[in-house]
Amino acid sequence: MLRKSPFVNSCFIRPQIALLICVLGSMFCLSWRQAKADSTLRPVRVFVGDKPLEASTSPLTDGNETFVPLDILGMVGAQGHLNKRGDAVEITYGHPMQEAELAVARPEGKPMLALSDLARLLPADILTVDSHDNRTPKATSFDEVYLLARVTDVRLQQGAIRFTTSFPVPYQVRMIDEDGQRVGYVDCLGAKLSSDEPNQTLPDDDPQTQNLRVGQFKPDVVRVAVNLPLSLRLRIGDGQADAEGQVIVVLWKDPKGAAKMAAIASKADTTGKSQGSSGLQMPTTPGGETTVTTTSPSGALGANAAANSTETTNGESGEGNNPASPNAPSATKFVQIQRIVFEPDNDQNATLRIFTTGPLQPSIRYTTDGGLQLDLPGAVLALTDSTQADQSFQHPLLTEVQAITLDQTPPVVRIRLRTPRYDGFVLDPCTDQVVLRLRLPRNATGVLADKLIVLDPGHGGSATGATAGGYAEKNITLAIALKLRRVLEACGARVVMTRDRDRDVDLSARPALANSIHADFFISIHNDACSHPGEASGTTTYYHMEDPSSRALANCVQQAVAAVTGLPSRGARSDSSLYQHGLAVLRESQMPAILIEVAYIDNPVDRRKLIDPNFQEKVAEAICRGLRLYIEGHPQTALLLPADR
Repeated sequence: MLRKSPFVNSCFIRPQIALLICVLGSMFCLSWRQAKADSTLRPVRVFVGDKPLEASTSPLTDGNETFVPLDILGMVGAQGHLNKRGDAVEITYGHPMQEAELAVARPEGKPMLALSDLARLLPADILTVDSHDNRTPKATSFDEVYLLARVTDVRLQQGAIRFTTSFPVPYQVRMIDEDGQRVGYVDCLGAKLSSDEPNQTLPDDDPQTQNLRVGQFKPDVVRVAVNLPLSLRLRIGDGQADAEGQVIVVLWKDPKGAAKMAAIASKADTTGKSQGSSGLQMPTTPGGETTVTTTSPSGALGANAAANSTETTNGESGEGNNPASPNAPSATKFVQIQRIVFEPDNDQNATLRIFTTGPLQPSIRYTTDGGLQLDLPGAVLALTDSTQADQSFQHPLLTEVQAITLDQTPPVVRIRLRTPRYDGFVLDPCTDQVVLRLRLPRNATGVLADKLIVLDPGHGGSATGATAGGYAEKNITLAIALKLRRVLEACGARVVMTRDRDRDVDLSARPALANSIHADFFISIHNDACSHPGEASGTTTYYHMEDPSSRALANCVQQAVAAVTGLPSRGARSDSSLYQHGLAVLRESQMPAILIEVAYIDNPVDRRKLIDPNFQEKVAEAICRGLRLYIEGHPQTALLLPADR
């Protein structure tokens, strides 16, 4: 009788035991992770391909893992359903189509996927963001999570820029013309470059193009750029990668650009000098964002207008009051300003219409005296009624309009608006006119003593905020806020604080408190920091996106604080300059709301001021003055505190 060898039996049994151990281990790890998650879960916002995940079940996080509803599969071009046991999701995804199974977690009893499992499968990257400040967050402090597609195989081939993403995401195509040269940009939104190299030169089979390159433009934006001759152009606009994650941006012939190239070449032949620059210099705004300029149908090349020029508050820009010289360019070569008409609706709403012969790219900002300055690059005054260049009005939002053509190349029409107060505004450029809508800012009536204000000292408790030199941001912000409460209450205002001692306060609870008591204003106080300590200095005030009222409030406060700190003014800025969806505490506030970054705690000069109680008092008084300026208008009494009167 043949007996089985013990060695054979052990070889047969051991794999089964190993498999059983792996299965039990996996189930234990999942159960442990789920049990741990259930004890510390909180809601979190998840974005996929630049869009928020909207589902009946909210995504949840325990600070380490993020759990997402199965609805996310449709956003990444996948399909899935629970298996019969209900412990896994059977998924089809990718191109060519693949199948896989992902374990199901059930935090709070709902079937969800661990986002890290899905990211490994696609593949994709996860970016966590603490959206209430602009510093690198701790792992437990984030409140926004981005699932980023990976960008691969970017190249220019057969007259088109082609690249692939691991799942479909949106993209934007833009161009910029400068000094006879053209650069095209394709921005892939909600994406991460698969290579660790920050910038790469890519394959290019078109001899007309130069220097095709790709880089991580922002943490969630991959940018492809290519130098083009004026005879070629990209079709600008927005798009979406196809179901296979393929993006194809075709190069088109530009007859007008070809004619311009011929003219430049002809001029170079006759003068012996080329009119183009040796290298393309990308114009940037003070905040570092690229400014896009385009050629208008009338043939005038618009000057480079700063995209966030509304956010600059320290000093005047440009040539100021220089009128056009007798040798100014002929009006027929540029867009003409034909009429400037003021249309008051009522005491709280009015419209200024600037009628033009073509489209323009205007920029607007507050001036240091609280008025507005509107610049129209590539335009000249050609008013049918010359009296419209200097008009006066008796209106609560506007008292004077002055228009001049600056002697620049190309020319710029500058329109100054004198206003009795900081107005809210919306700028709407159209094909044949520029429309400026003026609005009385929200809650900007009455007096400061009538108002209910929520003060939010940043961080607190286990969230120290930025630290440097042995000092923590949470303590300095609380000290300033307590002094500000005392100053505001001395003016008769009612004040509620999100914290009045060193304790933890949930991020969403801060604006929720202000909303629940119907506060008139929400003011969050922070200290700034940067990735290179000591290199940055000064104060910045943020408002949410393009909210006109919060923008006006931010400029009022920024002007007042900058006047007393002895530090640089970094301006009032939209929180979209930090994060695509803005800062959480501002985004969720239902009243005019600002977040002020008072100086840099990691700059020794700034820090010495921040820890000085006298400096903290000056800042508190300045914030109060700025708030009163917003509410009560420009009269000097609006800037006085009770002790000054």
